[in-house]
Amino acid sequence: MLGARVKFLSRFLARTFGHRGMTHSGVVLLLVAGLVGAFMGEGALRGPIGALLLGVATHIAADLPTGGCQLLAPLSRSRLSFWPYVRTGGLGEIMLLLPTLFLLGWAGFAGRDPFGSHAPYVVHHQRLHGHVLKDIAFPS
Repeated sequence: MLGARVKFLSRFLARTFGHRGMTHSGVVLLLVAGLVGAFMGEGALRGPIGALLLGVATHIAADLPTGGCQLLAPLSRSRLSFWPYVRTGGLGEIMLLLPTLFLLGWAGFAGRDPFGSHAPYVVHHQRLHGHVLKDIAFPS
């Protein structure tokens, strides 16, 4: 969606780095996360920058079944695709998307891992800070 709204930037990146090339690289993503952690501290990865990087990672993961990505760019120009015959917007994508959304929704509502591993980490005391509630601890 962003590429459609900012076409000049999208075309520049596609011409410079290739479609789903360097901009869809897991190596570059890990490098950026490492640089953010090194220069801004690990706390920065728990805020908006971390959310942005998580969004980029899920975007790359979502593109892997529909045509693939150069996941190891710039180390390799090979495309990695988990399901190479799926086309974006086609029946194969829907067949992959629906069970995935179901599992994610079930995991979110059940509050645990859909594959049955250990129970989620529970914080024993959560502190609320605010102008009305001043440092109140609630036992879990």
